[in-house]
Amino acid sequence: MNTLLNRYLNESLIKCNGNLLEQHGTNDPTELAYYLGITIIYEYLGNNNGLYINQNGFKFILVNNNLDYYDKRVIIAHELGHAVLHDNLNMAHLENNTYCSRDKFEYQANYFATNLLLPDGLENDIEFEGMTMGTDFFYGGNPC
Repeated sequence: MNTLLNRYLNESLIKCNGNLLEQHGTNDPTELAYYLGITIIYEYLGNNNGLYINQNGFKFILVNNNLDYYDKRVIIAHELGHAVLHDNLNMAHLENNTYCSRDKFEYQANYFATNLLLPDGLENDIEFEGMTMGTDFFYGGNPC
C-alpha cells in the first residue's frame, strides 16, 4: 500500500474517532456502543475475547466475562472499531471466497481502539505487533 493511501486511511480513522468523541462527549467504548445502538453481552466465550455481530440490523458486541475491567474495555473498543468500520462485512464469506486478509480488518479495529482509548498523539509512539501505528498499520496482506 502506498504512503499516501496509508496516510489517508489513518487520517480517516482519526477523524471518525474524533467525530464520535465530539458528538457524544466521551471516549468510553461502553457508552459509545450504547449511543450507537449496540448491545453489549458478557458471556463465557472460551478462548475468544470478543466479537461483533450485526444480525439483520440488531447489533451486538459479545465480551468474554472472564476478562478484567481493563481488558473488557479494550475488547469493547476493538469490537466497536469493527462496528464503525466494517459493519456490513461478512468475514466468513470474505475468508472463504476471496483473497482478502482478515488481518487487515483486525489491524484497523486495533488502530481504531487505540485512537479511541489513548490520549491524542500517544498512539503514534506505540509499536503494535511489530508495526509502527502511524506508518504500517494498514498492511494486512492482500488489499481488498
